[in-house]
Amino acid sequence: MDGRPSRRMLRRRAAPSEAHFTITEEFGDFRQIDKLMLRHSYKLRLNISGTAQSLAVDWSLAVEAISHKETLDEGLFKLSR
Repeated sequence: MDGRPSRRMLRRRAAPSEAHFTITEEFGDFRQIDKLMLRHSYKLRLNISGTAQSLAVDWSLAVEAISHKETLDEGLFKLSR
């Protein structure tokens, strides 16, 4: 041996720490709109649990109004350069 770590030792040192990811979705505030039952709230939670540290992030979306069968201006769908 020349004092350098073997390949096996290098692999162990370079191994990533273990992490667990959990994504939770929650749908709520269901209302009937023209015979359709549609959600008006949406929540997403991301949990990352690791050996060194953990992270929890929440996103929430609340819908004020839903309409359908509306005429939309084609310009809404054009990308400007």
